[in-house]
Amino acid sequence: MFDAPIVVWLTGDIDSTTRFQWTPHSRIEMFIGTPEVGYPSWSQVVQNATHEVMETAFILKRCHFKPNGSLINSACDSYLMMARHYEFTEICQNAGDMLTMLLPDLSAAYKTFRKKSRLS
Repeated sequence: MFDAPIVVWLTGDIDSTTRFQWTPHSRIEMFIGTPEVGYPSWSQVVQNATHEVMETAFILKRCHFKPNGSLINSACDSYLMMARHYEFTEICQNAGDMLTMLLPDLSAAYKTFRKKSRLS
């Protein structure tokens, strides 16, 4: 069961990212980007959140690698996730826990973001 605190930020940027703070009170900060300027759909926000949650779960399970000798020097091609089936099961369980924890706050942030976007 995943039980570390997650702080979620909904940004106006296209990119999403996850930042870890390894402290005595460790927490994970996720910055969920909005892929379209103005009015991103809820589905797009959840897709970005799912991406970040799955990547975080792979990192925490130590199944997230940076391969050497990449054929393409691109940020999108710079990591490899690989897991045995039992590890993948655990990764999915942790990702599900994270999504369950963050979706209510993310939904509230999205509604506020949409209101502000409409006013500007």
